[in-house]
Amino acid sequence: MVVLDTDYSSYHTSYQCNMEDPTRNTILVALRSTERDELLIKNQITKALKLVNITGSRCDSDQKECPNKLRAVKKYLS
Repeated sequence: MVVLDTDYSSYHTSYQCNMEDPTRNTILVALRSTERDELLIKNQITKALKLVNITGSRCDSDQKECPNKLRAVKKYLS
């Protein structure tokens, strides 16, 4: 599953963070909130798909916020 995380505000970075199902990796593509151009978003999702085999786990320092962010991202993309 690839989701677009527009809540992160600083960097173009890929994150693995799937608190809902830890057996599957979720790539969160962080964009600056001002960069919501549709083409850019599609390009970032494409890049995330290429990174789907990233190993390790990186997430927001507040692990409890992660599921909330995932839900917000899913709502944003739906």
